[in-house]
Amino acid sequence: MSGVMSDRSTAPSRPGRVLCGPVLSPVVFCLIGAATGVFAAYSYYHDPLDPFAHSLTVWIALAVVASARTDTRTAITRTVAGLVGAVVLFYVGIPVFYGHYYPDVPPIEVNTGDLALWCVLAVCAGAALGFVFSRLDGDTWWAAIATALAVTLLWASTLVEVGPRLAGEEFPLISFTVLVTGAVFLLADTRKTQLVRILSLVAPGFVLSLGVVMAPDVLEELLLRLTLSGR
Repeated sequence: MSGVMSDRSTAPSRPGRVLCGPVLSPVVFCLIGAATGVFAAYSYYHDPLDPFAHSLTVWIALAVVASARTDTRTAITRTVAGLVGAVVLFYVGIPVFYGHYYPDVPPIEVNTGDLALWCVLAVCAGAALGFVFSRLDGDTWWAAIATALAVTLLWASTLVEVGPRLAGEEFPLISFTVLVTGAVFLLADTRKTQLVRILSLVAPGFVLSLGVVMAPDVLEELLLRLTLSGR
């Protein structure tokens, strides 16, 4: 029996399993990210779904799904692939849907400047979120920090978009955030001691998350001003 176990432990991985790890997995998440980018571009032109196009909530959720309960390298690779796919299809999708809904007006072009900026941000954010969210599951302070950040990033993004408004068009995004928050707690370790740790980190995590969520828009505005001042 021990010999059989030894043979199994040293047997080489089948090609299919090797492909699923380093190659197929990032491709799958890139396609999933691309689908969320198309959805956000579509939402841009539809009032009930419009908040999805202007918040980061869907892509924070994507990072959680790509990263939870896997190793750090896989989490980072998946998350970067998913976010880059989302950014590309969002910025390509905006003019495509515009041409579809407004065929009688001059078409708009892909905003290559914003596309390039957000691709860089997607790589940076994907590496950071993948690193953090890969630690989601566990009975440690690091896991509690990861869980608190996942929840507070989701709600910071949603609340920045919703603001003081609670009109009917805001409820789909809020409902989505509630569902994803539940999923985060299902993926995390929420035993009594760990839950206390997580809840104790929500307040400082929310402050940090607000800064993270607002940073890309601030950077984009700063770069726009620098570009205009240089002309």
